[in-house]
Amino acid sequence: MKKRKMYLIIVVAILLAILIPLLINRIFASILNGSYADPGNFSKGVGYTLTKLPIQGDLEFDTNDSSADYVSSIYMDTLNLNFKVIVKVYAGSHDNFETIYITFDQYGKILEKDRYIPLQTDTRYQLNREKSDGDGNVVLRASDVKKDAVNHLLNCRLLDGVLPPWPKWKQRTSPVYINHFAMEDFHPSDLNPFEIGGINGNGRTSIWYGTAYCDIRFMDKLVKLKIPFGYDNLLWFTNDYHAKLQYYKLPKEFEHKIPVRFLQLEHDVYILRAEK
Repeated sequence: MKKRKMYLIIVVAILLAILIPLLINRIFASILNGSYADPGNFSKGVGYTLTKLPIQGDLEFDTNDSSADYVSSIYMDTLNLNFKVIVKVYAGSHDNFETIYITFDQYGKILEKDRYIPLQTDTRYQLNREKSDGDGNVVLRASDVKKDAVNHLLNCRLLDGVLPPWPKWKQRTSPVYINHFAMEDFHPSDLNPFEIGGINGNGRTSIWYGTAYCDIRFMDKLVKLKIPFGYDNLLWFTNDYHAKLQYYKLPKEFEHKIPVRFLQLEHDVYILRAEK
């Protein structure tokens, strides 16, 4: 009888040790919830605007093995002071993808789309080109062309991401600081018994998925956003966070001329712009 009681006390203690921190985690998230915005449902803060770039398809970018996935995907046209991204869209057959060069201004207005559309039959493959202006009017059509990436990216520079390969998410001076991470979905199948610290090692899968309440440093402002994150550890208060996220700044000589930065969440691009 005494043994059974002791086992019961141990089980209850273990359950409380798990449930109480989770309860505190949820309570703290509910307190912060009203002070942080969802990027997709937010447009204006004090002294800045946040604009989602109206593009469809998958951004073309490089990745690295880190907790901040993306190396770079946004170009700046240093002559015309516009910006460009390259988008891939499934063409609907033969595993072919359209390649679209999209030019936009600092306000997020699309200025030009240049599409390379694959056409494949059993005996032939070719690329057709269709160029349209910001209003969607086709200004050029050509058949059987080659992709001209060099001229499309003439005078362009890849923007630098300010997040290093393994950001110090919990350091207050970080460009993106995680004030709190709300643990929402637990994935025990991703546990790896051969890792003691960051359990998954490569950061591609996570034990916990949830919402990070992020303070983003933008010039002299603090932008508070809710961003999807993963957490790769069973232990509390470690730095093992992972997000499909990058934060870009302009080349130094243009920072004061064009008061913008870019936030990339997987295939979505948001423009942070300072307003007087």
